[in-house]
Amino acid sequence: MELNYLSRFTANNIKLVLITIVPILIIVTLFIFALNAYPVLGGDSAYYIPSAINHRLDRGLVNQLSPQFLVGDLSGTGRHLISPPLFPLVISWLMPTGTSQGAHIAIFILYAITIIAAAVIYKKVIISDWQEISWYGVAIYIATLFALASAIIFDSGRPETLSRLLISLALLGLLGPRLRWLWLFFGFLLGLALATNPASAILFAPLIGLFFAFYHPPKKALAYGLSALMVSLFTFVFVLEVFGYGLAPTTKGMYHHFSQLNSQLGAQEYIDRVVLGRSVEPVLQKATTRSGVIKPFLSDFSPLGAVSPGRIVALAILCMSFWYSRHRKHAPSPILWHFFVILTAAIFSYFIFIRPGAQYLFSIAPLFFLVIVHWTTNYSHSIILKSVAFIVIVAGSVFFFQRLTLFPFFIKDGMSLREARAIFKELSLNPDERLNVDSTIWAISENYGPMRLWNQVPDVLYPTGITIMREGFNGWKELPANWDYCRKTNDFFIRKEPLVFGLPITETGIMPGYAFSIYDCPSSKKK
Repeated sequence: MELNYLSRFTANNIKLVLITIVPILIIVTLFIFALNAYPVLGGDSAYYIPSAINHRLDRGLVNQLSPQFLVGDLSGTGRHLISPPLFPLVISWLMPTGTSQGAHIAIFILYAITIIAAAVIYKKVIISDWQEISWYGVAIYIATLFALASAIIFDSGRPETLSRLLISLALLGLLGPRLRWLWLFFGFLLGLALATNPASAILFAPLIGLFFAFYHPPKKALAYGLSALMVSLFTFVFVLEVFGYGLAPTTKGMYHHFSQLNSQLGAQEYIDRVVLGRSVEPVLQKATTRSGVIKPFLSDFSPLGAVSPGRIVALAILCMSFWYSRHRKHAPSPILWHFFVILTAAIFSYFIFIRPGAQYLFSIAPLFFLVIVHWTTNYSHSIILKSVAFIVIVAGSVFFFQRLTLFPFFIKDGMSLREARAIFKELSLNPDERLNVDSTIWAISENYGPMRLWNQVPDVLYPTGITIMREGFNGWKELPANWDYCRKTNDFFIRKEPLVFGLPITETGIMPGYAFSIYDCPSSKKK
C-alpha cells in the first residue's frame, strides 16, 4: 500500500513538473525568437507595426507605407484610421526602442502574457484533483499550449495578437464565475478588444452574455450584461478620444477600409472612385457570390492550413454542441441564455461562411482550445473523441515546431535583421526615388517617407523607381512576370534551401530570414 502511494505520488509530481515547465519552455523559446527578430512578421504587419514605430519615435500614429491609409484619411498624412488604434499604441508603449527589433520584443511580451494566462486556466480545467491527473490530461494540456503558441506566432503583426491576450485574461474569470465585479472586468476587456479589432470583439461579446445567463438569474444576468456593455463602450470611446484621433474620424476610416476590402476594387481604383467621389460596388457583392463564399472558406480552412484553424474550430464547435446538449436545462436564465446561444451561432456562421478568415476566428483561439480540453478531460469517455481531439490539437501545433526546426538554419545560414539593416544602410540609393518595398521587408529601415508597399499590380498612383523584395516573399524567388521590365541592381538572396535528412522543411524551399534584392523599375514599362 505504501509503495503504491509513493509510486502514485512520484508519478503525479512528474506530471505537475511537466505542466509547470512547458509554458516556461515556450516563453523562453519565444523570447529567443524575439531577440533574433524571428519569425519575419507577417505581411499584414506593414499596416500596424510601422504605425507603432512612428508613434514610439514621436512622429504620431501615422503610416506612410500604403495607399490604404489614404482611404479613411483625406488629409494625406497617413493617419492610422483603417483600424482602431490600441494595437499599434500598445506595441509602441512596450517597445524598448523605436525599431522593428524593438517591435519584436513588444510583441513577445504579449505572447508571454497570453501563454501564462492560458496555462493557468487550462491547468485549472484539467486538474480538478491533483492526485488524479491522467496522462491524457497532461498530454493534451502540453499539446494545447504548443498549438496556442502556433496560433499566436502565425501572422503575429496583426491586432489579433492583442485580442488573444485580452480573451485569455477574460477566461480567468472562470476561476471565480460568481464574483460581483466580473461585469466590470469583462466590460473593460471587451472595450479594449473593440479598440483593438472590432471583429474579435464581435465574436467575444455574446460569450459574455452567455456567461452571465448561465450563472445568474434573469434580472441579475441582464443587469450584469448591460453594465458590461456600457463599460465596454465607455472604454472604447475613451481609448479613441484620448489616445487615438477621435471616434468620428476613426469609425469613418474603418468604414471606408471595410468597404474597400469587401469590394472588388484595388487600393488605387478605390481611391479614384470613392475618395474622389465616384460610385463604389456594394459592400457585400463579393461576399455573397458563390466564389466569394466558397473559395475563401476553402483557402482559410483547408486541412493543410498552417495552424489548422478549420479542424480546431470545427472540433471546438462540436464540443460546444455536446456541452450545450448536456447543460441546456441548467441555466438560471434559460431564455436569455438561449438568445445568446443563437446570437453566438449566427456570428460564428458569419465569420465562417460570409466573411471567412482564420485571423478573425482565431482571435478567440484560447477559448476554442479551452472548450476542447474541458470537454475531452472532464466529460467525454469516448476514446475516439479523445483521440481525435489530441490528433487535431497536435496537428495545430505543427507550425510552432516547424518554425523551431527552421530557427537553427536561420541562425547559421540565413540573413538576420541586423545584417539586412546594415547592408541596406550602406547602399547608395537615389533619395528622390520612391522605394517600393514588399510587406515583409519594410523592417530594414524606419525611414518610411520614401517607402510604398507594392503587390503584383504596378503602382500607378505612386510611380516607383526602386523595388526592394525579400527572398521568399509570397514564395517568389524573383519578381513576378509582369514586373519583368525591372532590372536587378543588387542581389543579396541566400538561395540555400533548409533540408533535414535531405528533405525540404519549408513550404517555399527558401531559407527564412531577411535576405533581399533591389531592382531598378522605371515609372512606366519600356515599350
